[in-house]
Amino acid sequence: MEDRGIPSSSPVQAFSSSGHLPIAGRTSASRLATSTRADSAPSSSRTGINRPMLATASRSQGSSLLDALNSHSASQSRAIASQVDDEPPNKRRRKEAAEQQQQQAALKSAKKAEERISKEVEKNRKKAEKASIMATKKDWTDANKLRKSKTETFTEMVVDVDGALTAPASAPSTNPTNDPIQPSFAGALHGSGITALQTRLHEEGATVHILGSSEPRGASSTNPLSTALGIATPLPDLPVIRLRRKIKARLDVEHRIWVPLGSATMQHEPTAIIMLSAAEVLAHLARGEGALAQMIPRVKANLASGGGVQQSQAFQLFFVVVGLQMHFRKVAQKNDQDWRKAVQTSLARRTEGEGIVETGAGAGASTSTSTSTARKRKGQVAETFPQVDQEQAELELLRLTMEHGVYVIHAKALVDAVEAVVDVVGEVGIRPYKMVANSHLPFCTDASRTRTVATDEDTYMSMLQQIPRVTEPAARAIQEEFPTMRSLMEAYDAALVEDDRRTGSKKASRTDDLLADCMIRNRKDGQASSRRVGPALSKRIGFVLTHDDPLALV
Repeated sequence: MEDRGIPSSSPVQAFSSSGHLPIAGRTSASRLATSTRADSAPSSSRTGINRPMLATASRSQGSSLLDALNSHSASQSRAIASQVDDEPPNKRRRKEAAEQQQQQAALKSAKKAEERISKEVEKNRKKAEKASIMATKKDWTDANKLRKSKTETFTEMVVDVDGALTAPASAPSTNPTNDPIQPSFAGALHGSGITALQTRLHEEGATVHILGSSEPRGASSTNPLSTALGIATPLPDLPVIRLRRKIKARLDVEHRIWVPLGSATMQHEPTAIIMLSAAEVLAHLARGEGALAQMIPRVKANLASGGGVQQSQAFQLFFVVVGLQMHFRKVAQKNDQDWRKAVQTSLARRTEGEGIVETGAGAGASTSTSTSTARKRKGQVAETFPQVDQEQAELELLRLTMEHGVYVIHAKALVDAVEAVVDVVGEVGIRPYKMVANSHLPFCTDASRTRTVATDEDTYMSMLQQIPRVTEPAARAIQEEFPTMRSLMEAYDAALVEDDRRTGSKKASRTDDLLADCMIRNRKDGQASSRRVGPALSKRIGFVLTHDDPLALV
């Protein structure tokens, strides 16, 4: 049988796509089978083959052909489906180009984002580096800034106050002989005192810490400030105010510059302040001669052993004594009043007309009575104070200064004591900067206390104005008469020679009257004037320029 091929629009294609043979397909197959039987009939008749057998063969051949057609249409449908799924080349190329463009655009945008992020990171790095450089420069500038005032250094100071100073004061306990045996050291800053001290130091910018308990301690107690300050040996019972400094830079001695530190550190200053009231000082002095002075070496050693204080540094100790001078002044006033009353009583009894003998006896009785009264009243005045003479107290305090280098500061009241502590803190704060400022030129005068001028004439006028009562117009009048210091001194030399030649004459000294007739033509405000320097000022100037005694009073 001839293979004619199956067109794409044949029922086989439809069957391949739907899976069922359409009606038209079955009709064509019937026609094909009929034509096959018609063609094969003569041959069968000619050959003598039985017709039923031929029909059966024909049916078998038709079914096999149908199966072949179905398989062929299925393969064709798969090929056609694959061709349908494949896009045209131009469209595929355009799509691929579009996809490539999208990929390139995505890569380009990602690259731009990466560049933008890298630029931002670099910008932030440069900004941080610049800020770091500026901060370092500022630290160096601040560290090497010369501090000339105490107010600029208060912020570096930390004041550690012993808590016993804020405790209520109590009278020292005594034995039957009225000698203090267990003095209580507390109360110098009790009440408003510690508040005033904190307020003043905070106003200046310092930091205040109160360490230890606010309870009075006896002579045998241990100061808790030693534990708080890291001191190995316990401090004695004296209430101490200790100073620390916030170190932000160290001094490079070789290059004479301050090198800023990364972080601030704390350093103990070799300075301490001991505040004692008058009762506490007298209680110490009443324990025996030198009782207070014997305690000072141990106090210094213990204080210097803590906080990293160098042993080579001289430890400074300040004693702020509150009310001691006022106490002795009140005692002296009371004794004077008692003596005055005793004298008045004795005189009043004499005027009553008593006999000489009786007067003497009465006077003696009166004297003894007044003395006992005075003693009693003296005891009443100082009943809370141990009996210590003013001379003995002053001698013991002088011994502290001369033997142990203790600076004793007397304060009349608590307000004065607070100001004394603030002054000490300020002086300790500016001390290292003063030492650095004056170390490179120790032989020069402090520039802040001197005035500079531009010309020799101005220097000459400034020298004349250093003499008391010589004003600028008077100095200008003298300069007009004697333009230089050399000419003025030559005139004084000639005047001295003339005075020596006419010794014994009643005429006025030529040296004293040398400048008396110099005319002051203008006052300081510029207004015209016609007065003279005068003999008094001329004598003063002559005395200064010709006298040989440098200690003479002008």
